[in-house]
Amino acid sequence: MKKLANISLVMGMMIAAEPGLTSSVTPKVSSDGVIFHIHHDNISAGHKVTDADITEWFLANERRAGIINDRLSPDGGAIDIVADPSGDPARGNVMRVFQSEGGYGYSDGPNGPSGGQWRSWPGKHEELYFSYDFYMTPNRLWSKAQKLPGLMGGDWAAGSGGTQGGTPDGTNGFSARLQLFSTQAYPSKGDGSLAQYTYYTDTAQRPMWYDDGPGGRINLEHGKWYTIETYIKLNTPGQENGKMHAWVNGELVLNRNGIKWRTVDSLKLDGVFFLFGYGGNNSSFAAPEDQYNYFDNWILSTQPITH
Repeated sequence: MKKLANISLVMGMMIAAEPGLTSSVTPKVSSDGVIFHIHHDNISAGHKVTDADITEWFLANERRAGIINDRLSPDGGAIDIVADPSGDPARGNVMRVFQSEGGYGYSDGPNGPSGGQWRSWPGKHEELYFSYDFYMTPNRLWSKAQKLPGLMGGDWAAGSGGTQGGTPDGTNGFSARLQLFSTQAYPSKGDGSLAQYTYYTDTAQRPMWYDDGPGGRINLEHGKWYTIETYIKLNTPGQENGKMHAWVNGELVLNRNGIKWRTVDSLKLDGVFFLFGYGGNNSSFAAPEDQYNYFDNWILSTQPITH
């Protein structure tokens, strides 16, 4: 049985636990929790993802930075839909993101446009769960570090080291993207070490390492699909009781409590920060060769997804 249609949306519908759902783990999300579930099965392989697609699929509206249209090359964009590279016929089509050799941040390399970024607007929440499947091409070279999508709230520049300030003050924004590192960045951690890359009150660029599971540090390998789920619960203003948890393939690997995400009640969880880029902000982070990363089964929910 194939997966559901390309986008199943929105509140209060059972859309993620259908029989036959292909994922690295089987989602267990409750029937009334899902805000969106996005995959790409009914989109033809070879489809070049457009700005309009991003708006429709990801609730991106028109407010985002690094939009797809300004990354288009003559033969298409940096993001397209392809067959599952692992060869599993049950999975179907997936999203492929191109990183051009020499490209970093959101600068394009000599071989074309790289990555992209946008923001999903799912409404205002006190806690959310977000998961997706992730795959890297076998036998490729490691980049120094690459950023991956995650949850956020408030102004996305203020909450992610952008143009409106490097460290959030508790009133303007926060973010909890993921970052994948190699030994070039952290020799002791090993290639493929995964961390939550966080900005919150008086804290900037803090890696929360995925090392709380029974097996210790998580290192992703090339040529394997992984399901990564993250959870944020906001703190009560004036208290340090916020939470940041993460699971890889259903196993708890990050368990942080006592976080001060905000200082005012008006700051909410109101975004998913979709970004695909290598960096840092200098050439030491550049892609060492033309590379592809693959994504599938985007699920945003008010209830646990994989555990």
